[in-house]
Amino acid sequence: MRKDFVVVNSNADQKEAAEVLMKFDLTKVPVVDEKGRMLGVVTIDDIVDVINEESLEETLAGLGKIVRGYIDNYLIAPILSLYKARAPWILALILVDFFTASIVALFEDETAKYAILAAFLPIVIDSGGNIGSQAASLLLWVL
Repeated sequence: MRKDFVVVNSNADQKEAAEVLMKFDLTKVPVVDEKGRMLGVVTIDDIVDVINEESLEETLAGLGKIVRGYIDNYLIAPILSLYKARAPWILALILVDFFTASIVALFEDETAKYAILAAFLPIVIDSGGNIGSQAASLLLWVL
């Protein structure tokens, strides 16, 4: 009888079972008790469910960190708390927008000479918005 196979203890965490499956490139792993008796099997589809659940919990926790005290659910946070968390960022963005508008105003003569340049302004502005959204998403994961 072969005795050198990979198992997971029944007291092990779900993450540990996932790590064993990934480490040994398995599709299933036996679950045993303290005496080494087989209790069942954990399959890869069980682990995929666990990984999805864990990443959803981490995402919601990251969103909740924006509003202190509402880590469990961002959606139930009071409007005033959301406002307090976002208002400084919105004000900072407005200041940056004024700065951007003044730069565009400096090149008003060039824009008048080459009207095609005005067609690119929405593209530049949209790109800035997309970059800002992506940066904010990354900050959520870091926080």
